Amino acid sequence: LSAFAKKKQTLYDPAKTSAQFYNKGNFDKQITKNRNKLTSFVHYFKSDDDGSVAISLEYEKFAKEMQGVFKIGVVDCYEAWDLCEKEKIEKTPVVRVYPPNPVPAFNYEGEYDTKSLTKAGARFVGGQVQEVNSTYVNKFINDSPSVPKALLFTDKTNVPLLYKALSVSFDQKIFFGIVRKSEEEIFDKYKIKTTPKLIIVRPTEKKHYVYSGEMKYQAMFDFLNIYTETFVPGGDRNEQDKPWL
Repeated sequence: LSAFAKKKQTLYDPAKTSAQFYNKGNFDKQITKNRNKLTSFVHYFKSDDDGSVAISLEYEKFAKEMQGVFKIGVVDCYEAWDLCEKEKIEKTPVVRVYPPNPVPAFNYEGEYDTKSLTKAGARFVGGQVQEVNSTYVNKFINDSPSVPKALLFTDKTNVPLLYKALSVSFDQKIFFGIVRKSEEEIFDKYKIKTTPKLIIVRPTEKKHYVYSGEMKYQAMFDFLNIYTETFVPGGDRNEQDKPWL
């Protein structure tokens, strides 16, 4: 029997945490098979190890804020000792990052606040977001007329990480474009007065749909999912609540 195989109280409450729980039975489905496009974080811990209590306090905040942008989970090495052995976790705590293939997984070294963890994963989030200007907007909207188009109006020069992540989640289900503040003609066409502003345009309909919620992944995901032809599973709830996973 492994030295990991002892019964201890877990650090994360399944009823409250935004982190997902992984074990040998679901790890491949949740992590390994999603490495074609997703970046995952996993905190391997034992409840009485030196450091995991402090890490868990920050990691909980990270999971609550960034679940969906990344897959964020935990492995209790007392409960899932066989998975910890398989992943060659020799000592806890370990926070391991699983980027999209072919980049190898690596153990994170740094501060555990949300900003630092997000920075470690952000460089691996690709996404398919197109720059939309006045000469291209009609083609962008009308190409593939059965596919809804998302437009993010912004006064920033970058593409927000959250928007990139959404484009990954809705790959081939919604096409994502970004409109800069300098594109006044497009702003006027869609009556955009403030930024950031997200809308959905369906080429077959005259009206467009304006998102009015917070710029948070889950709320934006739920809004966008309404307009897809095929429902896209996902979100920040635990996998126990998602029978389709």
